[in-house]
Amino acid sequence: MALHYLKEILLTKRVILLCGSGGVGKTTTAAAIAIRSAMEGKKTIVVTIDPAKRLANSLGLQELGNEPQKIDISSLHPNEKAKELWGMMLDTKRTFDELIGKYAPDKETYEKILSNNIYKHLSSTLAGSQEYMAMEKLYELYQEKKYDLIVVDTPPSRHALDFLDAPQKLSDFLDESIFKFFILPTSTLGSIGLKLFSWSGALVLKLIERLTGLEPLEDLSEFLRNFQNMYQGFKQRAEEVSRFLKIDETSFLLVTTPTHIALEEAKYFYKRLEENKMPFGGFVINRVNPLFHSAGIDHPTLKLLIEGRISIDPDTEICKKFAQILDKFRNVGEEDRFQITELMNQFGKMQRLILIPYFSDDVHDLRGLEELNRYLFDESFN
Repeated sequence: MALHYLKEILLTKRVILLCGSGGVGKTTTAAAIAIRSAMEGKKTIVVTIDPAKRLANSLGLQELGNEPQKIDISSLHPNEKAKELWGMMLDTKRTFDELIGKYAPDKETYEKILSNNIYKHLSSTLAGSQEYMAMEKLYELYQEKKYDLIVVDTPPSRHALDFLDAPQKLSDFLDESIFKFFILPTSTLGSIGLKLFSWSGALVLKLIERLTGLEPLEDLSEFLRNFQNMYQGFKQRAEEVSRFLKIDETSFLLVTTPTHIALEEAKYFYKRLEENKMPFGGFVINRVNPLFHSAGIDHPTLKLLIEGRISIDPDTEICKKFAQILDKFRNVGEEDRFQITELMNQFGKMQRLILIPYFSDDVHDLRGLEELNRYLFDESFN
């Protein structure tokens, strides 16, 4: 009998990236998978970039920092083969600073760049910087080989694909010709550069000055002069990270819900993975209406009523109210069924698919995550 596909991924992969639009349960699913991995005997770390404390709280911690923090899972079922579970929240600015330190030729250059106003803005607000630094930290953890499995809760992003595109975007941004255009000798910058900026970019520079209070020309020229000996290292690193996304030891799980909008985003994400030859693991569909997923109905009397195996007087007021509520649930369940069937028809009925029922309570602790794993890893529920 073939292994449940998520079990197979845990056994064969070193990196699992959970992707999808915001609010679909990526963080909770990532935490649950990380716990299962540790319980199965793999030293595991779960990484998030979400500044909210959802992941930390669900793992029994007050907060997560930029350094790996050990998570106590001893309260779960005793398991002799269980290994360590670690967690961390990425600090984008700190990771950017560490990368500068890695490629700066000397301490003086490193300190000049970190104190530069242009760099301060780039490292915290540059479009895609958050996504790229998430990839950078992931690649660093992978190269260190301290963990058997790395589970990544991808960045909260209006467009989840920013995460996939970030390494290539940075590589393009660091194109050598761009820097050759801007990095001029100081004497040349004084005579030619100022004229160039005042002629072609005066309006932009004035806008930047008005918005930030900076003197952008001076800050930009200083930043580029200090950075010129580092850009090749940055560009090479970005290309390595981009290739890393395609290796066999990596797997992408697409987390979604059975709503039309969320599923359309997941479908588009899947197509992009295929186009870029990135290893797709499967779909995890959270919050499926319990009437579509019978295992989610845990009340015995309600289950018998829904299945029509017991009856009550249909004329009573409470029965009428119950019938109305039940009709609403059935309508939602039928819509879920339709959306999921559409997904299966589009990508093949044998496509890897896991359905998670709509829980009556939020998952907010280790026990809740363990319950979620029943649905993630037990094929009898899917």
